Amino acid sequence: MASSRPVATYTAKGRVLHTGEVKINLFDGRYDTGFKVIEFLAWSSDLGGSTAGDVAAKLCTESGSSTATGDFFDASDNRQIGWSSVNADQAAISSGEAIIDPDNLIIEDLYVVGRTRAGGSTYVNYMIVMEKYNIDEWEGALGMVRNQSQDVGA
Repeated sequence: MASSRPVATYTAKGRVLHTGEVKINLFDGRYDTGFKVIEFLAWSSDLGGSTAGDVAAKLCTESGSSTATGDFFDASDNRQIGWSSVNADQAAISSGEAIIDPDNLIIEDLYVVGRTRAGGSTYVNYMIVMEKYNIDEWEGALGMVRNQSQDVGA
């Protein structure tokens, strides 16, 4: 990135309904700024114990990512940049594991997609910490291509 130091840090938090999607508006109308996700946490709204608190969430750069159990997490999809899951077998808040693509760079918007074992009207809570960078416009164009799952070469 053109600037190796972030110009600001942002936190987004909220919740998404089981198999739902939430859009986080990041696009500021410029292609010389970008966001990098540095932390992603997910946890259940249901503290009922047993498997009710089991949740999975992912961060995507485009809308419409699969919510099906069999292909919810797909590291081969460049539009997916972060994954988090919690196996909560007790009535307590548990922060699970999270994986974030270290090369992520978001130019436009970010989407949070969630699943719960309980299903129905159970929510997945999330918190995302991002750093904002000033970048060169060519880096912004390259980031947009990558975020749309197009092959940019290695």
